[in-house]
Amino acid sequence: MAYRRPMTELVLRGRLVTARLQGDAVVLRRPWGRSETHVPLAAIEAVRTRRRSGPGASGGAKRVTEIVLASASAGSAPVVYTVGSPNAEAARVFASTVTAALPVHDAAEPRADGAELVRTLPRETAGKKEGGRPARVRSRPLLSAGGALFVLGLVPAAAAGRSGPALAVVWAVGYAPFLVLCAVSRVVYRITADWWWLRRRGTTVLATFQKKMYGTGSDGETTVTDVYAYSDALGRERTYVGGGRPVTAEPRRIEVTYDPLDPDRAAARNGPAVRAVQFLAYVVLGLPVVALTAAGPVVYFWFAVSTAAG
Repeated sequence: MAYRRPMTELVLRGRLVTARLQGDAVVLRRPWGRSETHVPLAAIEAVRTRRRSGPGASGGAKRVTEIVLASASAGSAPVVYTVGSPNAEAARVFASTVTAALPVHDAAEPRADGAELVRTLPRETAGKKEGGRPARVRSRPLLSAGGALFVLGLVPAAAAGRSGPALAVVWAVGYAPFLVLCAVSRVVYRITADWWWLRRRGTTVLATFQKKMYGTGSDGETTVTDVYAYSDALGRERTYVGGGRPVTAEPRRIEVTYDPLDPDRAAARNGPAVRAVQFLAYVVLGLPVVALTAAGPVVYFWFAVSTAAG
């Protein structure tokens, strides 16, 4: 088997999936996903473009690029990855470039099952630059949405006649606390998402105490945090900063559950008392804050529209 090295690295941006020809593999990534699928060129049988029936395209069909994996058995259906791109020329160039880069197989050479060569790995671009742009640009949609909501809140005030200035003041003064509630709600969402994904696909390992990390809190007092080390499924050394219920004393170890598709998402197992306090705080404080955040704009717009209509 001989490889024909690709001339360049290409990116095919689809509606839901982005495909990148990167070295000797095609990397598939969803924009909101925390993992990416690496499809080695040796696992690919063919790359083709075709029109598939479905809504949202002229003539009732849309163009898709199919990455067909090799199958070890002639009677089994191959695994196919699909990338739906509205750019027909980009899809054609991507398909032809990947096809030209596929390794050449001898006719008598047995083929391996392509699906067994595919790997799903965590994305390593969080906090790094991707495509020359900082990863923190993900916060821009939130800032844009916040600004658009503020402007939208002034629309009924402008149509409320004499009550308009009072409504505008109420909206402007109440918007800062609303943003604080949004920030708290985002923390609650992240806690919920971490709990959900760690419950579904988390891997629990023993983390060994390494050192104490000293810092300064907002009140000027010295803070002390424990640092634990563990190895993930890929053999990479990772650290967990925080505490947990010790399972051994010498060396001190705790149970840490991490997400294999997002190793930065990790949590330590605490004792029953700590878990009970965390659950009560989540139910008594977290969920009401989320409900209040969602209800605030609804109540304002209902009152503002009613005032403007009256």
